[in-house]
Amino acid sequence: MTSTETLVASTAIRDAQPLAGEALRAAKKRFPPRPYEDDWTATSHSYDEVVARLNRPPLRAASESTHFYRRRGATLILHWLLKQPGDTWQQRWNASPAASGTGAQWNELNATWVGYNAANANGILNTGLFALVCADVLRPSLRWQLTRTSTNLRAIITRHRDPDGFARLQELVGPEAWASHLGILAKNVLVKLVIAKGGGLADINVGDAIEYMEEHRAQRATSGGQSLFYSWVKSLGHLPPDAPVSLRLLH
Repeated sequence: MTSTETLVASTAIRDAQPLAGEALRAAKKRFPPRPYEDDWTATSHSYDEVVARLNRPPLRAASESTHFYRRRGATLILHWLLKQPGDTWQQRWNASPAASGTGAQWNELNATWVGYNAANANGILNTGLFALVCADVLRPSLRWQLTRTSTNLRAIITRHRDPDGFARLQELVGPEAWASHLGILAKNVLVKLVIAKGGGLADINVGDAIEYMEEHRAQRATSGGQSLFYSWVKSLGHLPPDAPVSLRLLH
């Protein structure tokens, strides 16, 4: 962005009216979020097809030991999900106790749910879930993701899911903002939205952003600067002209 564009955008955000009460209700009606899907190409693959994908770049880790643990954890989770009702992996995940809990509960109870008894069960199952999420086989909800943050996950999603979109956004916001603390928080949000709803950055809509902000507030999350991601999405130019100027004052 040029210095003039940055000044205009900053002034608009500064002068934005609070998005609350009737204004918030109207915005939510005008801009509904995308639904959570339970059937798409990757989640409809067979067990053998999913494992084959995990064995190929870019999903295959460069380190053989890392690849072994990701594959081991992923296959354990897949075998467990086969016992749940549903026709796709996401439908089975949704029917499992893991989906109705939180990411923190997954950390605590995954070995119990999957039925895997090992000293390093938590690490193996977490790295297996990491692989299945990166492969877009499973899409944990925003609520679920808000209790977890993974630097490795952010790096892989930005590099291999809509790399052109993330590269364009990085160019638009500039290297300083991209690498800043608030920029990292904004990237975390964008990655969560891509994971939860599928698609790329250009598919994120106003309703998705409002939904995230409301989930963030409901979880009483304390990390600041969470609304920057919306300004970044707006800078991509695909939101409608009457989209809210900012979500910084949403409450």
